[in-house]
Amino acid sequence: MTLESVFTHFNPTDFLATLQILRRYAAPEARMLFMCFIDNDLPQDFVDQVPDRPLLKAYCRER
Repeated sequence: MTLESVFTHFNPTDFLATLQILRRYAAPEARMLFMCFIDNDLPQDFVDQVPDRPLLKAYCRER
């Protein structure tokens, strides 16, 4: 599975929910390639970088 510019617009709750949904449809040997914005210098776990346009650029800290 390849997801381009999908998770970059999700908050952490939606990110996890989508992974759980996709897992139902993936074969046991399936692999997933996706991108997301990681910034470990954020003041909190999740920051919506463009407040006027919600989830345009959603950044998370690595967990």
